[in-house]
Amino acid sequence: MNIKIIGLGFLLVGCVGNLSNSSSSSNSTTDQSLSDSNSIAYSNIAKINIFSINDLHGAITADDHYGIAKFGKYIKDNSKSDEVNIKIANGDMFQGTALSYYSQGKAIVDILNELQFDEFTIGNHEFDWGTDYLREFQDGVLENGEANFPFLGANIYSTVSGELMDFVSEYTIVEQQGLKIGIIGVIGYGLENSIAASMLTGIEFKHQRDIVLGLTSELRINQGCDLVIVANHNGDTSDGRNFYENTQLLVSNPDQKIDVLINGHTHYPYVSYASNQNASVPIIQSAANGQYLGKITLSYDRSQKKVINSQAINIAEGSLSGSDSNILNIIHQEEDLINPIINRIIGTLGDNTSREMLAVWEANLLKAATGADIGMVNNGGIRSYNYYNNQEIMVSDVLRMMPFDNVVKTVLLTKQQVLQCRSQYDLATSMNLYYSGSTAYLNGNELVDGVQYKVSAIDYIFDKEENPFLSGSQIVLTTLLARELMLEEIELQTEAGSKWYPSHETVLLTNHL
Repeated sequence: MNIKIIGLGFLLVGCVGNLSNSSSSSNSTTDQSLSDSNSIAYSNIAKINIFSINDLHGAITADDHYGIAKFGKYIKDNSKSDEVNIKIANGDMFQGTALSYYSQGKAIVDILNELQFDEFTIGNHEFDWGTDYLREFQDGVLENGEANFPFLGANIYSTVSGELMDFVSEYTIVEQQGLKIGIIGVIGYGLENSIAASMLTGIEFKHQRDIVLGLTSELRINQGCDLVIVANHNGDTSDGRNFYENTQLLVSNPDQKIDVLINGHTHYPYVSYASNQNASVPIIQSAANGQYLGKITLSYDRSQKKVINSQAINIAEGSLSGSDSNILNIIHQEEDLINPIINRIIGTLGDNTSREMLAVWEANLLKAATGADIGMVNNGGIRSYNYYNNQEIMVSDVLRMMPFDNVVKTVLLTKQQVLQCRSQYDLATSMNLYYSGSTAYLNGNELVDGVQYKVSAIDYIFDKEENPFLSGSQIVLTTLLARELMLEEIELQTEAGSKWYPSHETVLLTNHL
């Protein structure tokens, strides 16, 4: 029996903790078996397996060693019929690879359906394609893919209506083996800064604390849940115990007791325990890109109404053997459709690359394609950057470098506004601009007071209030995609009989505006 109720509106590291949580009072029994309303006898000690994946970023193809297919086999092999089995996807599952990009996440949804995942907590990169595609996974139209699980985002609200956004639910309840387990999903507070502003029009992320604690009370008191799991798409870079968003959820009220915290977003593998109400709450994050599968095993004493033991571990993809054939079939079907597009060779590299080199090259392209004086991008937008001299470059390589649909915008900025960009550590500029002391030089000449300079930038950095672009004049939203300019430039180099040299300032792109 697996009933779901949706709420409306470590490097291979193992830890063991003995838990002694005091729960709200209820009728108890010392019998070694308990029965539900259908008179099904259960062992007094219930075993609960929680499998979790975070920040997969579309990593499901052969280049990724079919990690998700290995995880799938492990999950199926270790989901026992007489145990509770929970499967959690904690955000950023879609965006990052060519296959997932071209299928708009459908391949990932199909795989999660095959594994009977219980929920999908929305992460910041789920917004990279807007929100309509998330709604399509819930619209009943089979052709565009349907998710057999809810999308959770209890703190994702409309700034217009003040209500929960329509494409998410607050929680889901899973009933197995006579137990009710509530799962709350939230996105990290302040992660709006990790998303292009144009994709967040009318959306805000409220602070999780009061929302999560209120829902925990709802699940325990009104919904009769025995345990509560929180999947928070945010995390620490060490072990999670001192992460502010985690510590804020560990309170003394037994009606607000959280049994498990699952983190994401920061791509760090860790397993740890936080002390709360004389109990140890397991906290886990499982790196990214299919490197690890998280597994938490709880022993729950039905008569005492509490978890008495837990074991948490991050299982390395490389330690697993064998793959689930059904998942491989899903992947291969998508590959057959997409490979002719993404495996097309478009050029040969003439450099050993770095993130900084590729970011500056991209800024050069923006400058050339818009007839601007200066191009600007963010280093962090280059997500894959270790490529080598004489390597053949395919469309899929460029999609890995720049998996985001960043639109190009232009603006006129003064000398002082251009200088403000220097304080933003992650900004990369075209090669013709450099800073020295308290000023900047363009094409070897010092910037001049009273002159406006045309600057071209991707929308992700353009729309951030801490940058000076929005305070400039003559703002233009173009129809150019940064990634398409990258593809075009490499092909132009190839047509000219040259290798692709991202370290060179000269580019072949002409003004597209």
